[in-house]
Amino acid sequence: MRYVDPEFAPTVRAHARPSKVSPAPVGGLGLLALQSAVGNRAMTSLLTTLQPQVQRQWSSSSSDEDRGQDGGQDGGQDADRDIHDAGAIAGVDTQPDDAGADTGPGEEQAAAPSCQIDVRATKIRGLAGLPVYHLFVIYIDASGSPYFFRGGPSGRGGPGGYGAIKCDHGPYTPGTIDWEPGAPSTTVMAGPAAHGKDASFTRELSRIDAAAIPYQPTGPNSNSVARTILNKSGVPENKPVMIAPGWGQIL
Repeated sequence: MRYVDPEFAPTVRAHARPSKVSPAPVGGLGLLALQSAVGNRAMTSLLTTLQPQVQRQWSSSSSDEDRGQDGGQDGGQDADRDIHDAGAIAGVDTQPDDAGADTGPGEEQAAAPSCQIDVRATKIRGLAGLPVYHLFVIYIDASGSPYFFRGGPSGRGGPGGYGAIKCDHGPYTPGTIDWEPGAPSTTVMAGPAAHGKDASFTRELSRIDAAAIPYQPTGPNSNSVARTILNKSGVPENKPVMIAPGWGQIL
């Protein structure tokens, strides 16, 4: 026998009949909770609104038996819509608080682009083969394109000196000043967390350029630039080699 809410009995008792299909649960607040929300007087108005829909649902119970489970689900969805429509008439929200919320662990969410940041090293020439290195930073964007971020002297050294630190950045391609595909390298950040760090690197290079910091072979120098842009951008500060003068200085 179908369950009949006591408040509903006067309008639907004449239509009650045994059924093999269990009634689908009514979504939203349900009739009893809806009555509590709007009061008995407003509930009478709601029942008057609902009566034609309820009668249609009960009069189609025999066809629901033929449809089986699918019919029961359809009837439950119809009842959900009826309750929602009636609640709207009374000015009551009949949807649960989390209706439409993305709470399921299997729900798909837009993934942030995956990027990568490397620190790479090239050996400084003219030091009798000593393992002393120049460092620079490579940012690989979501499409796989690499970009370099580096510093160096603005002068050639000698009597004229090295001048101020000069920073540069751009696509890392053959012919780039630090181009060396087999250079020692370490990945310091990868995945969504690395996305957008190139913008921070660019800002830091501009700041260092504007400061006109005198370049010194032992630091501050190119290695100080590499360390600084990592530090100021919240990226782990690691290097792929041991000897890199100036690495310990933050500009």
